[in-house]
Amino acid sequence: MSGNPGEIRDIHVFLPGEPLACPGGHIFRKDVWFVGVEPSGGMRCKHIEPPRPGQGRGSGVECGLLVYWMLFPGGMRLAASVTSRELHEMEAKHMNVAEIRDFLGLRWASIRRRAA
Repeated sequence: MSGNPGEIRDIHVFLPGEPLACPGGHIFRKDVWFVGVEPSGGMRCKHIEPPRPGQGRGSGVECGLLVYWMLFPGGMRLAASVTSRELHEMEAKHMNVAEIRDFLGLRWASIRRRAA
């Protein structure tokens, strides 16, 4: 994923009070602090499948999917699938939310006021 036009990226919207989850549906633990004017960040899913009935151990394999999330006023959050390269580049360039939106190729319509 690189934000190329036409590229499909997993995006999920979480309403206030809904737990944040990875694209695989695994719920993130509540270990995130919302800090700053534009709270956002990257997270790696640490979920490990538990053992199935009759199985001595689980797979021991971490999900590992990465998401970039951003908090909107009112508590709604958006989470988008990202790669580690994308997270490193966003961090290295100290991108703000608008720059990250463009870098990831996220598009949403802007609200325009109607002429009176």
